[in-house]
Amino acid sequence: MSLKEANKFFREKKYDEAYRLYKHAAEKYGEKLVRYNLDICRQKLKLNDEKVTFDKTAHHVSIISQDFVTQILLDNKQTIALDEKEREILLTQYKKVTSKKSEAVLVKKVNPIPSDWPKNLVLNPLPEGTNDFVWFEKYNYRKKVLNITTLDTVGLSIIVPTFNRSKILDITLACLVNQNTSYKYEVIVADDGSKENLELVTRKYEDKLDIKLVRQKDYGYQLCAVRNLGLRTAKYEFVAILDCDMAPNTLWVESYMSQLVKNDAIALIGPRKYVDTHHLKAKEILSNPKLIENLPEVLSNNKTAAKDVGEVTVDWRLEHFNNTEDLRLCDSPFRYFSGGNVAFAKKWLLISGWFDEEFTHWGGEDNEFGYRLYRAGCYFKALHGGMAYHQEPPGKENETDRSAGQEITRKIIEEKVPYFYRKLLPIENATIKRVPLVSIYIPAYNCESSIVKCIDSALNQTITDLEVCICDDGSTDNTLDVLKENYGKNPRVRFVSQKNGGIGKASNSAVKLCRGFYIGQLDSDDYLEPDAVELCLKEFLADRKLACVYTTNRNVNPDGTLIANGYNWPEYSREKLTTAMILHHFRMFTARAWNLTEGFDEEITNAVDYDMYLKLSEVGPFKHINKIAYNRVLHGENTSIKKLGIQKKNHFKVVNKSLERQQKNDYLYDSLTENDECRKYIIKRKG
Repeated sequence: MSLKEANKFFREKKYDEAYRLYKHAAEKYGEKLVRYNLDICRQKLKLNDEKVTFDKTAHHVSIISQDFVTQILLDNKQTIALDEKEREILLTQYKKVTSKKSEAVLVKKVNPIPSDWPKNLVLNPLPEGTNDFVWFEKYNYRKKVLNITTLDTVGLSIIVPTFNRSKILDITLACLVNQNTSYKYEVIVADDGSKENLELVTRKYEDKLDIKLVRQKDYGYQLCAVRNLGLRTAKYEFVAILDCDMAPNTLWVESYMSQLVKNDAIALIGPRKYVDTHHLKAKEILSNPKLIENLPEVLSNNKTAAKDVGEVTVDWRLEHFNNTEDLRLCDSPFRYFSGGNVAFAKKWLLISGWFDEEFTHWGGEDNEFGYRLYRAGCYFKALHGGMAYHQEPPGKENETDRSAGQEITRKIIEEKVPYFYRKLLPIENATIKRVPLVSIYIPAYNCESSIVKCIDSALNQTITDLEVCICDDGSTDNTLDVLKENYGKNPRVRFVSQKNGGIGKASNSAVKLCRGFYIGQLDSDDYLEPDAVELCLKEFLADRKLACVYTTNRNVNPDGTLIANGYNWPEYSREKLTTAMILHHFRMFTARAWNLTEGFDEEITNAVDYDMYLKLSEVGPFKHINKIAYNRVLHGENTSIKKLGIQKKNHFKVVNKSLERQQKNDYLYDSLTENDECRKYIIKRKG
């Protein structure tokens, strides 16, 4: 008999049959798995032999499998309706569970650098910030330099979204004719349903530009949709977006392309100046290419995306560009990504997605798109050579109400951009966001008896803005059924099932399922302390440069009894990590840092985590917390215990791979003994 059959009887209100099967499941998997179902059956059958611990009414049956934190969050958003007593009971449960704090461990003084570390072995430096594009170009092994002599697709596709404004468009196209560049480029005018006949304008330039006009019906403000329409038409490997009122300088294409061909992992942001062109005609621009650059700056009516300095309006971002070395030292560069004048490799549309067409009012869509680029591992750089001149005569109003639009789009930003914009709320006010701040991933294989306790420990955290993502790696027991029955309708749990591929492949699949910016690792037979996420998140928010934060653990028996506190190396250093796996559970890393690596190695069966955290250690700083936030269950079947020989072989293999990635090819990390249990090593020069 299965849980599926028990739930079927339960839905049919055949409580006696359901109760019998739930009791059987409780004996097999533990009562916590079916506690709520048993309580309702006891109440309906008027059984007095066991205490009824929770009361639910008919409208709660559909969410019977959801944890109490999720129920509170759903009630806060009025997705479900708890009565006052039920809500009070759930809040009491939450406070009771989360009142437990992680235990501090005694810290001994150690030398962070191993005494036998070779004096001449210097690991590659880390970036000065999460957007350090100079470091990326010099040290990251994933950088790509294009061979522009052999690639026919190397060129720039310039998308010019427009709605009416034919006169301003005319001047912008004239400026695009005047480009002084050796690179190929095309111009795609993307019409958002204009009433003016823009074909009359574009046809004027067919003998001067590689130009085409694409158009969609006027459905209202659809900037994202019309940008995507233009981007889908692009034929070159690099794309730029240039608003119709942004007249580029003569070196605009050259400036963008000379940077993009050196680094296709960078999104370039051009600044703007505000000028008045209402007295000019396009033919004047064509005959005098420098005319647009010599116009005086003016005051603009655009008060939501600019600031006035004396008698002129300036780009509000310029001061920040200057203070952060053109965003190199900025930890939230996507905030300065304004889609009216940007360029990037077209591949990023496939990696992080297209512009979000839910944005149908002014503002916000650039930040949301830029955030996805940033999370996916793209870098941002302000490019002063990409200057464009914003054509907006003094006093002229825009077609859109920008302030009113921002009020609407700000709510979408709060739902979809957790990093930087998200505020942590107490459980009494928190709700489930469409994109969570934190994800906990779990690779699962044949863990039917432990997976519920594992997942519940992740759901019942003091930080509620999170989701749990599981990859069932082809389990041969009832693991997948347990997931479906207990979490199939839980909005904070996501899972996939795949053919068995090993821990590396399952981990990659689980992480790719994660939507949060901060990602925590949890093994399917282990469980967390309730403040585990909070401890790590506090460090991330205090230092946004961090790539990884980790705590320590205790070893317990399957019944929860203590074996001993886990090994704890109290102070992190990259050198120590290169000689031993000191990154104890619980571990959290940023999605951006993970996306700067190649992910988990799917070819090795042991030391998979060690390999992954060595990769992460090469792209950003780590922080260790000397508190026990993780319970590691030892049952004799743990891979690291059963396969010591393979574990040792891969241990040395992944360290040498790390040295190779950093081009420290003169050194070899080698074992001193044949003993599988011994990790004594030597780091020596080859030869």
